[in-house]
Amino acid sequence: MTTELLDIRLFLKENNQLYLSGLKDIFENKEIEVNIKKCFPWSHQDKFLSFRNKDDEEVLLLPDINQLDDRSREDLLQFLSQSDFMMKITDIISIEEEVELRNFKVITSSGIRNIQTKLDDWPKILKNGSVMIQDLCGDTFVILSIEHLESAARKLIGTYVS
Repeated sequence: MTTELLDIRLFLKENNQLYLSGLKDIFENKEIEVNIKKCFPWSHQDKFLSFRNKDDEEVLLLPDINQLDDRSREDLLQFLSQSDFMMKITDIISIEEEVELRNFKVITSSGIRNIQTKLDDWPKILKNGSVMIQDLCGDTFVILSIEHLESAARKLIGTYVS
């Protein structure tokens, strides 16, 4: 089943603010600055996002980020990574796969954590070069720079990102 792409465009400007264009009927194709509120259920971070204008009025409800073109989705993910609280991964101890799960044992700025993801959920490389991992509970973790990891950790994560 393929997802039909929406005829909108999201993009980040120099001020790291997210803008939306393409809503011809509502905003006559003008660019508008938007903020995002996540709708229930919060465990689905890539679904049901409410785009709101400066007056906090909803201008778009996005059911699924897969309805965006690649560039818009990448800019949205980068915006979300900057606006959400994310635990920073400073080192990777191990990555092991078992039935339907991938287990990351990592060191964060808050200590050692075990992160579990589905095997189908791959770490995402963002435009700024950071790597985002979302666990089964919806918590988000970020590696700010793969280059700053120890060589063993770079080798471990290198298998999962291109």
